[in-house]
Amino acid sequence: MSSKFIVWVAVAGALALAALSGAITTARATYPGKTNGRLAFAITVDGNTDVHSVLPGRALHRLTNDPGFDACPNVDVWAIDVEGGDLTRLTDAPGFDRFPAWSPDGTKIVFQSSRTGIAQVWMMNPDGSDQTQLTFDPVPKDQLPDWSPDGRRIAFVEQTHPVGGDIWVMNADGGDPHPITSGADKLGAAWSPDGSAIATLDWPSRTVEIIMLDTTEARAVYPGGVQFVPGWQPRGTGLDEVSQ
Repeated sequence: MSSKFIVWVAVAGALALAALSGAITTARATYPGKTNGRLAFAITVDGNTDVHSVLPGRALHRLTNDPGFDACPNVDVWAIDVEGGDLTRLTDAPGFDRFPAWSPDGTKIVFQSSRTGIAQVWMMNPDGSDQTQLTFDPVPKDQLPDWSPDGRRIAFVEQTHPVGGDIWVMNADGGDPHPITSGADKLGAAWSPDGSAIATLDWPSRTVEIIMLDTTEARAVYPGGVQFVPGWQPRGTGLDEVSQ
């Protein structure tokens, strides 16, 4: 696999993904396969929005220098080499294309798109071809779609509240969509590396929770404080929180 990453943003020792616009100032990394521990994100400095990567505790490494990112009317998904070369736009549809996530084997990218007027879950190949809509019901989908570790299922949020909503799971081809929560107000759906649970943010309490898939029991990870949308350490060993 080539050493690339996708911009809404994701970086790794492999391909990374990201969606950019002038309004975006942070992004969540998404990684195909193993990684070298780098994080990637978009940041606006002095009116310029570009993608940077960093190893924790090290200096920022700037990957892009494109004026088009500063005033882009849409949010689109891009791919870029982790060292900053070969920037490739993968989507150009009207509306926002964002929240891309690599499949575990690196052969597909799932993302959210509002090109039909309602935010839905879509899938495409790593080169941007074969963009396929997976969800069709009239409820908008919210951040962040995520793959099961075996690549067979995708979790996502249906936005039934002003911010969040219920967590749904479907097959990777869009089949068998079903909720695992009811009447909830969750934000984010991060599948655990062992496939047994999904981490999410309970929006009313601003508390990170883990929902066990065999019982749908939800339990708080840590009480207290204002918490943020969680993400598991890459293919990893624990849980991180990322800016929403």
